[in-house]
Amino acid sequence: ASPVNTRRGAEQYERELRQALLNGTFGKEKKEVPTLEQFQERFLDHAQTNNKVSTAKTKSDILRKHLLPAFGRLKLDQIDAARIETFKAQKVKEGLAKKSVNNLLTVLRKLLALAQEFGELSTVPKVVWLKAPKPEIDFLSFDEAEQMESHAEPGRWKTMIILALNTGLRIGELAALSWDCVDMANGRLVVKRNVYRGQLGTPKGGREREVPLNDRALKALREYPRRLNSPWVFPQRDGGFIRNPQHACAEAILRNAERAGSRPIGWHTLRHTFASHL
Repeated sequence: ASPVNTRRGAEQYERELRQALLNGTFGKEKKEVPTLEQFQERFLDHAQTNNKVSTAKTKSDILRKHLLPAFGRLKLDQIDAARIETFKAQKVKEGLAKKSVNNLLTVLRKLLALAQEFGELSTVPKVVWLKAPKPEIDFLSFDEAEQMESHAEPGRWKTMIILALNTGLRIGELAALSWDCVDMANGRLVVKRNVYRGQLGTPKGGREREVPLNDRALKALREYPRRLNSPWVFPQRDGGFIRNPQHACAEAILRNAERAGSRPIGWHTLRHTFASHL
């Protein structure tokens, strides 16, 4: 079938096919390999379709800040093991942690593997990961956790802190918690959603889970006033869910840590604390 659907186009295509058959080159035309910059949109479209919003955003940021400046103009088959090693060395010299460099390599490896899957690349170069030390896990002692609970600002922040310390919910899961997921009669809640950059999605791992509520968590929820016009447990002033909890709540946890006489911590430290105490 001629790519140009006219009589003249069909005749021209016939001449080209006949010539290719005579030359013995029919079906052996070499496909042009795209550059990383040309392939990036297909990679990001695939990420947006198949990944969570947060994962797709991370891939987009890594592409824009690191991979495009280093490899953007290269054809995908020019990105070989030697160039990847040079890229690794440069990033380490710039002061990036080894774990961060490995994160960049992971996205690069996934992009090249997708290009191979789509028929744009015949082979994927070997990627050698940097040996990175395991990160230290920070958590509060039993006394520090008690101080956090007792000195927390009354109202929303105190309830969120108590719930985080006694259930291990992530900050995005707390922000997306709705009253229909809380069963105080049976002492449990169901984690169905997570919030990231204004988007509601599934929790990490892609599935919901049931979490038991101990006496402290139940007491905090019973004493916390419910806003009748909002389905969310911890709504904003407009009644909607907290749209960017990773940033909007950061100042609050630092302020409450200072009130409790604790070192500066993040919300995830409360999750570590819950697990460590168990």
